[in-house]
Amino acid sequence: MENNSWEEVPVQNFEHIYSDGGAVDIPFKDDRDKIFALNRIAILGHIYGVQVVIAEVIDTHLHTVIHGPKDACVKFRNELRRQMICHFIFTGRKEQLGEGFFLDSVAIGTRTSLMNHIIYVLRQVLDTGFPFLPTDYRFGPGNIFFAQPSTIGLSRSAEGVREVGRMGVREKWRILETRLPIPDDWLVAEDGLILPCCYMDYNLVNGLFRTPRCFIAFQHIKRDDEESIRQVCHRRSLEALTLNDLREKARVVCRDRFKKELSMASVPERVQVASLLVKNRMAFLSASLAKAVFLKYDDLALFLAK
Repeated sequence: MENNSWEEVPVQNFEHIYSDGGAVDIPFKDDRDKIFALNRIAILGHIYGVQVVIAEVIDTHLHTVIHGPKDACVKFRNELRRQMICHFIFTGRKEQLGEGFFLDSVAIGTRTSLMNHIIYVLRQVLDTGFPFLPTDYRFGPGNIFFAQPSTIGLSRSAEGVREVGRMGVREKWRILETRLPIPDDWLVAEDGLILPCCYMDYNLVNGLFRTPRCFIAFQHIKRDDEESIRQVCHRRSLEALTLNDLREKARVVCRDRFKKELSMASVPERVQVASLLVKNRMAFLSASLAKAVFLKYDDLALFLAK
């Protein structure tokens, strides 16, 4: 393709996988939690033959863009969720799971969308008030995109960095908390973090953006594009809620608003409950929401439209 053209190009087998930050009370409270989550993304990507394009873990969310066959991506997502739940249970914080640790995914179908999703993940840390550039954040890709080999080499040669192949079985378990197979040439920092340059596909990202100028330009992603990605991710998280999940949310809102049980509420009160759930981005108008508040979908849609 000529550099002066920018026709939209379809892409296949790319997914943006993310957690629902509203379902768990600050799941990644400290560095150990962030290291565990990021390392699991790396290890499971290797096991299931999935390319990790980019990944970032902040206090309330994890995000990663991956590339691989659909069935491999599904296995990756399901196992990542299972292992995160096991991590909460093993560390004695089962109650912190709340409604559960949800992971969902959005299929990415075009080159521009892929580039926007990569930058969206890179910039997630800015939502936490991080006072530096995202490339300075430890629990993301760091400075590996459009960086000179010598720059990436500095992290490889940093004090305390070791090769996995030089660790014994017990030591690997103590540092990485896993017996799963890991490439011997992967490098691990002193605190147990697998270096992002070992598994995040920065060559793919560099080839996708083609020039540093383009990469920097995409970091100025329009607010409406960013909000669109955010809304899609949020909607997919809401779609994962079951009828029981929605009904429990409705019960809580009804008790708080009207001091009564949902089953005892009047029709106008139940409509108000549904309206509050939608307004507070806890649900969206759907047949499941209507059933959750004991109404027919057509009636609820009509009431909410008024």
